[in-house]
Amino acid sequence: MNSLVIVFGLLLCLMVSINGLTPVPTPPPSSDGSILSTAPTLKPSSVPTPGPTPAPVSGGSTFTPAPTLRPTSADGIVPSPKPSPGPTPTPVSGGSVLSTAPTLRPTSNIGIVPTPRPSGGPTPSPENVSMKPTSSPINGVLSRCVASTDSTLLDVIFMVDSSGSVYDSDYKNWENELDLVYDIIDNVLPLNSRVGLINFSGCGNGFTLEECKEQNRLKKMISLKDNGSPNDLNTVLSIVEAIGEDDFNGGYTWTNEALTMAL
Repeated sequence: MNSLVIVFGLLLCLMVSINGLTPVPTPPPSSDGSILSTAPTLKPSSVPTPGPTPAPVSGGSTFTPAPTLRPTSADGIVPSPKPSPGPTPTPVSGGSVLSTAPTLRPTSNIGIVPTPRPSGGPTPSPENVSMKPTSSPINGVLSRCVASTDSTLLDVIFMVDSSGSVYDSDYKNWENELDLVYDIIDNVLPLNSRVGLINFSGCGNGFTLEECKEQNRLKKMISLKDNGSPNDLNTVLSIVEAIGEDDFNGGYTWTNEALTMAL
């Protein structure tokens, strides 16, 4: 019995609590304490708007949704009413426009006028030009020395190098040395001269001066006293002319020893 009374009391309390609940939740209050209305509108508006409401811009104004009838000009440049037949030329500094039409004739560059037509032919070769070398490398540069009026003699000793340092396959260097000696005797030396000539090369280490002379590596080919006093220069010239490739020694170069022989 007591249990039934307790259950009945609990059910009664539960029914009272349910009856006290509100049918809908309380709307949240706004910032000023008032209650926001959460009820929907009774029915939508009868006439829809013709288009979407334009987005407002800063300041409260509204963009015009319709396009302009014609483009506006920029910087005072009015667009042409119809398309041009070709592309617009590129403007240059200052706003002017370059002319794309070619000039009627080329202009001269820095006052240089082009030749109207080529010349009739190549420049003719100079006349009376000798293509042959002079007979002597010193002929016309040095002249024969004036002969002394007394008995004084001019002694000249030539040293010609026939060592390996002047060797070439056709012996041209050797021949040039001999040609120079010949020209000096023939064109420069006075008639009261005595001429000597030493043909030198050299020997290896361990040889003395006398031993090298015995091998004809240091050879006095013309002596000052061989051809009279003064010398008969024609005879001297014939000796020089007879020296050839067989007299080329090769080998070492004993210049100091050759000077010793000359002294």
